[in-house]
Amino acid sequence: MVQSQELEVLHPKLLADVEGLRGQKERLTLSAMAERGNLVEGQLYTTNVQEVAKTLQSVSKPRGD
Repeated sequence: MVQSQELEVLHPKLLADVEGLRGQKERLTLSAMAERGNLVEGQLYTTNVQEVAKTLQSVSKPRGD
């Protein structure tokens, strides 16, 4: 069990981490991916960028094709 003194130290850090993640969807996505254990950390960012690129390509294709 975590002692109350430890919580006092952890709490501001957790708040700072949450503030740091605000507005940074890619970091939130990577955290979720890492928690699910789908990818090793070194591959997370590259894979996310590739997925975004695929999505952008499919969305940006002209309707006439």
